[in-house]
Amino acid sequence: MHDIRSGPGPNRFLCAVTEEIENPFSVTVMLRPLDAADGVPLGWEMGKAEWADLRRETVEIHLPPESLLLLK
Repeated sequence: MHDIRSGPGPNRFLCAVTEEIENPFSVTVMLRPLDAADGVPLGWEMGKAEWADLRRETVEIHLPPESLLLLK
C-alpha cells in the first residue's frame, strides 16, 4: 500500500478511483486498473496533503520493481 508511486514508470497502470477512505492521518485510495474487468482492487495509502494534490477520478500509478515480490 505504501510502495505505489504516482505517474509513469515501470509496471505502469491507469486506474479508476473506486473509493476514498479517510483515516486520522492518511487516506487510503482504492484503485481498479482500467483494463481489468474484475478482480481485487489495489489499496494505496498516502498522506492527506499528497492525495489533495493528486485527487482525480483516474490516476496513473507505477509499481517500482524493487517493491514487487514475485511468486511462482
